[in-house]
Order: sequence, then structure tokens, then C-alpha cells
Amino acid sequence: MFSNRVPPLDAPNPYTLALDTARLRGAPLYDLASFDPTRAGLSPLAQARAILAAQSLPAHAPEPLGESAARAAVAEALREAAPALGADQVILTASTSDSDAQLFRLLCDPGDAVLLPSPSYPLFEPIARADGVRAIPYRLAFDGAWHLDRAAFAQAAAQPGVRAIVTVEPNLPTGSVLDAGDRACLRDTAAQYGLAIIADEVFRAHAWPGHAPLASWLAETDVLTFALGGLSKHCGLPQLKLGWIAVTGPSHLTRQALARLEWLCDLSLSVNAPVQYAAASLLALHEPFVARVGKRVAENLATLDRACAAQPALQRLPGAGGWAAVVRVPAFESDETLAVRAIERGLVVHPGQFYDLAPGAHFVLSLITDPRTFSRGVDELQAMFTIA
Repeated sequence: MFSNRVPPLDAPNPYTLALDTARLRGAPLYDLASFDPTRAGLSPLAQARAILAAQSLPAHAPEPLGESAARAAVAEALREAAPALGADQVILTASTSDSDAQLFRLLCDPGDAVLLPSPSYPLFEPIARADGVRAIPYRLAFDGAWHLDRAAFAQAAAQPGVRAIVTVEPNLPTGSVLDAGDRACLRDTAAQYGLAIIADEVFRAHAWPGHAPLASWLAETDVLTFALGGLSKHCGLPQLKLGWIAVTGPSHLTRQALARLEWLCDLSLSVNAPVQYAAASLLALHEPFVARVGKRVAENLATLDRACAAQPALQRLPGAGGWAAVVRVPAFESDETLAVRAIERGLVVHPGQFYDLAPGAHFVLSLITDPRTFSRGVDELQAMFTIA
């Protein structure tokens, strides 16, 4: 009776069962696995409430690509990365996941494929599956630094039916970015096979201490490119549900893409009007929010690095930005089993397998966690791998 787009919904995995059980017992937990800025106390909630309260409810006048002033406000917010970006190159969506779905529909017929980085955010594959699109992984390898496995990437790109390459920079969970050579390889491969680039840049403003501002794909002119962002990570307001797609590349392709996206977006008109009309004021909350996050991330990275220096069994893998840190832990069991054991000790972390991190065992920690909770959780992490 049901579509194969929805997978069989089996019983919860052991990690979810352990976490649900701990919460039902009311056990005290050091939660180092939440990436919600509202729960982390970083969101500009009071300012956002005031902005929305002052916003009158406009008459119903839907524009499929988004309200023109809101699109202009997003283009202005992206000006540092793309000085020539025009409001007519911006499409508003309900979220980055909504952006992904619209782009998969734009670029792929059922049975076509997109290339997805691995490790990466685990929602890409089910979003693709829901639209009948195949997900083909390409590996980000680690040998002391993160880099594109170019040989494997070339093989993946040459497969029949591939229509687009997804890149996430900085990556979730690794925090890594492609170096100049890997970016050129990705771009040249896209040009060789006539593929579009979908660049998820939601964490781009959140460079780690000691790292230069992170590069954007918005300056791309040779390959049809879609750069994605949204209020969730740009301003810490995930509940307001405003994302965007900026389209760059050869002019004839950008025109065709925008026309087709207008048709697709007209089917749902998913972005609510009050948030669009308040977009310019909401986007002005960006810089103070990024500063608060930067201070929090720097403090928690320092705490984690001290712990890793004191406990040789733990190794933080390098990154350049974002809200997550990857810690390699002793692999005497699978990292999901180890994460279940951590929950039993009152520590909540994500196992690396949730993000396809391999080989070895890894924990993924949220760097936006309240510093006191983070410090206590890291103490517990150290103790977990201390041999008596």
C-alpha cells in the first residue's frame, strides 16, 4: 500500500532506546549532543519577538520565489561573499532541508542521483529518497587532515544518472573545508560531466579561532551553483523557518534554473509572510549572534583540547568551523555501543556512525553546549576511558 520512498520504520535503535529510558527515569544527563541554539541560550529570542510583534500582517500576495524586499535583504547579507549577487538570484524557502528537496526536484528525474559527502549530515539521503533520487556517497578521507578522496570521487561522478554534487562547508560533523586543490577538483568534475553544485554553507560564518573567514561557492561563474543558508544558523532562529538558495554560474543556466524553481515553489508557497516581511530586521541580528557563538565555541574547544591532552585515549580531529567536534575514542566496541554506555553514565554524545564516520570509533560533541555542562560532560568522557 505504501511508497518505497518511506523506509520500513523499525524499532528504535539501541542508542535511542537508551536515551529515552534515561530521560524517563529522570536521570541527570550532561547533554553534549544538542545543536539547537535556542536550548543553548544563544538565540536572540527577545529581539526576534519584538521584531515580529511590530510586524503588521500583510495582505495575501504570494510570490513564489519570495517577497522582493526579503530577497534583497538576503542578497545584502551575502554581499561580503558575492558583491555582485542580485536579489533576483535569491530564492526563499522554509529551511535548508526544503532547499535541498526543491533542488533535487529541479535537477533530478526519479532514479537520477546526487553525490553526497561522507561523513556528513544524515538527512541528505532520506530527503533524496523521498523524491525518488539516489544518493551516491563520496568519501572525505582523514590522514591527519581532511581531504577529498579524488580517485573515489571521480569514480562516483562518472556513474550514470548523476546530476549534482552536494558539498557541505564547513562539514557537519567534521568542521572541515576543502582546500584549494580539492575545490578545483570538485569544480572541474562538475564542469566535465555537466553537474550542478549544491553548496550547503549554513555554518560558513562560524569559523573556529585561528581560522580565516571561510570561503563561499557564491563567486562561482563556470558551473551552475546553488549556495544554501538560513536563519537557523545565520541568526540562531531555527523556529522561524526561513532558508534561502543563492544561484550563481553561467547566466543562461541561472535564468533557466530560476524560472523552473519559480514553478516548483509556486506549488507550495511554503515561506510564511510575516517572517519574510521582517527578514531585514531579523538578519541584522546576525553579527551579535555569531560573536556569542564564537566565544562559546572557543571556550568549549579549549576545554576539550585540555581534556584530550590529559587523556591520550582521546583525540580531537582537526576542523575549521561549525558547531561540532569529532573525538576519536578507543574502538574496543562500536561507537554506538560506546555511546549507549556513555548514556548509562549520564553523558549524551552522538556516535560517529550516525554521520558515517569511519574507520574507528568516534563521538560527536556539540560545541554550543553551555560551558558548565560541556566541562562536566568532558570530565565524564575522560573518566569513561580512564583505565583504573
